[in-house]
Amino acid sequence: MSSFKEISSLKLFDGYQKRYSHHSSTNNWEMKFAIYLPPNALKGDKCPVMLWLTGRTLGEWGFTNKSGIQRFAAKNGFIIAAPEPTPRGIEPKDEKGELPVGAQYGYYVDATVDPWSKHYNMYSYIVDEFYSLLTSTVFPVKPDLIGLSGHSMGGTASIPIALRNPDKFLSVTSMSGNYIPTKTERGQEIFNIYLGSDVESWKVYDPIHVIKSYEGPERTIFIDVGGADPVMDDAFDSDLFDAFRGTNLSLEFKIRSGYHHAYEYIQSFVEDHLLWHKTIFDAHR
Repeated sequence: MSSFKEISSLKLFDGYQKRYSHHSSTNNWEMKFAIYLPPNALKGDKCPVMLWLTGRTLGEWGFTNKSGIQRFAAKNGFIIAAPEPTPRGIEPKDEKGELPVGAQYGYYVDATVDPWSKHYNMYSYIVDEFYSLLTSTVFPVKPDLIGLSGHSMGGTASIPIALRNPDKFLSVTSMSGNYIPTKTERGQEIFNIYLGSDVESWKVYDPIHVIKSYEGPERTIFIDVGGADPVMDDAFDSDLFDAFRGTNLSLEFKIRSGYHHAYEYIQSFVEDHLLWHKTIFDAHR
C-alpha cells in the first residue's frame, strides 16, 4: 500500500473529519479520500464502516461536507469513508478542447479502452486498493463490518461492487442510482466509452445482471429513490424487481414522495442508510 498524506483535519461532533491524498498504483494517479473518525475511534476502539460512493459532480469532500452524516456517525460509532469518484486533473480534452463525457464520470468500472484504461480503474481501486488502505493498521476499522452505500453514479455501483465481493462488504444500500444502465441511453453511452462495444463486458457493472447471477450468502438490498426525481424516470423498471426472483437476495425499496436528486434528499434520509448497516452489523456480531 502506498503512503498517504493528510490534507485537512477538522473537529466535528467530538470526532475528526479528515482528508487525505495518496498515489494510487491502480489508477496511476494521485487520489483523495475523506474519512470521519467518531469519538470512540479516537480512543482506539475498532469501528464499523459506512463506505460511501459519491456521484460524479463532487469530489471526495462532497458527501462529508453536505450530507450531515457525521452527527449520526458519532452517535452510532461509525467511521465514514468517502473516496474520490474519479481521478481528477488528468482528463483528456476533445478536439474542441472540452471535457468529453468519459472524463466526467468514471462509473466505478475498470476501463478497457484507451485513453481511459490507464487511469480509470475505479472498480479495482475501490475493491482492492482503497479497501486495503481502509483496513490497514492506520485506521481502527472492523474489517468484517463494512457496508457499502452510494448516490447517483455511486448508487449504481454500490450494488454490483458489494454483491461481487460479499466477503468484503456485509451490507449494501443505494440512493437514486441507475439500476438498468445497459438499457438506458446514458448508461450505454458511458459503458461504450470505457468498455467498448462488447455488451457482455458491461453486465458485471449492471445491477440487474449482477443480481440475477448472484450466488453468495443471503443479503437484503436497500434501494431508496426520490419520488420527484426526474433522473429516476428511466432508471428502473419491472426488470429490477424481477431480477431478485430465485436468488438469495431480497429487496427493500422506498420511494420518497416529493424528493428530488440533490443533497436535500440525501440529508433527509442518509441516517436511514447508516442505521440499515448498523442493524445488519449488530445481528452479525
